[in-house]
Amino acid sequence: MFLVSDSVDSRHRRIREFFQNGDASIAILLAVIDLERTLRRAILALGCTPTKELNAQMRSRRPNRKPGKPIGYRSGLDGLHDAWKHEVQRWLHVKLPRDLSPRWTDVRRACDIRNELVHGSRARTSPKFAMRPIDAALDLSRRIQDLALQQGHDLQKPVRRRLKEHVR
Repeated sequence: MFLVSDSVDSRHRRIREFFQNGDASIAILLAVIDLERTLRRAILALGCTPTKELNAQMRSRRPNRKPGKPIGYRSGLDGLHDAWKHEVQRWLHVKLPRDLSPRWTDVRRACDIRNELVHGSRARTSPKFAMRPIDAALDLSRRIQDLALQQGHDLQKPVRRRLKEHVR
């Protein structure tokens, strides 16, 4: 639905257009996709592990918890939250959700609704029910983008290198 070159503002504007046109289900799907994409790119940009290794761990489908081996992060919000704790929070000391999302329950609700829509346990969602979760997901995405920019990383650009002082 989005091009790689689309700005944060254009993505969020298109998501809100779907919502305003009565397509709340599509809007919530896109809002969560945007949030997970933003969060994943922020973890790659701000994390402690070298980018190539972290990218491989984030593509892994099974958690690997054996001592001495790298962690394989799960997908979805829970896996990204774990990756944030291990990779970013250790050196940046910004906790997700406490420091970035005052509306974490709405963000979780957005992800739950997305999963229900995708897996067929919900056929659609009403605009009234979806408005707060969509706003919360887009707000968190914006806050993550702003944090990355404050740290010198534009999440629209490729993550090519890791700052030496952050690599373990």
